[in-house]
Amino acid sequence: MMGVSIASMHFIGMDSISRVIIVYDPFFSRLLSWRRVHLLFVSLKIFFLFDVLKNI
Repeated sequence: MMGVSIASMHFIGMDSISRVIIVYDPFFSRLLSWRRVHLLFVSLKIFFLFDVLKNI
């Protein structure tokens, strides 16, 4: 859910700029969305790892 929110925030922000032309490529959109979700899980794992190490 958070990855979808980040992706939609990016595309809505780019769409609000009138001088930018957005070209939709389904392959790259899926690839970038997968990357965002993957990096989200990696960052959460790192966050919880440091949180657990802090409590030791």
